[in-house]
Amino acid sequence: MAGDEYTDADAVAALRHAEMRETQDYVERGRALAGHTDEQVKDVWAATFEKHFAEPTKESARNMNDAGAELRLRNIDLPVERVQETFDALQAAVKEAGPDAFEWLDEEIDEFLEARKKPKN
Repeated sequence: MAGDEYTDADAVAALRHAEMRETQDYVERGRALAGHTDEQVKDVWAATFEKHFAEPTKESARNMNDAGAELRLRNIDLPVERVQETFDALQAAVKEAGPDAFEWLDEEIDEFLEARKKPKN
């Protein structure tokens, strides 16, 4: 399926599914940030966001995703305002790269939509 055939609902559902998998992984590994205050978790997320987009690694992605998962579990929005400059630069880079740079995302959405079609036992 070509990326332009997805609806906004498909994209949101795929994003929520990815977040759910990240949260499940984080919980299964023991919720390392569970003992932190809300402000501490926000600080961790902001710091790991900045670190990841300065020098992306699997470890920095996992750390950022873990902090995001802890915030989701607490029903707290990501503190994007704390990383606004980096967030804006990232958005500009995505726009500049164009849709062809994100073919992997089309594949992820396709996999999600196919899995959703399979009957549940």
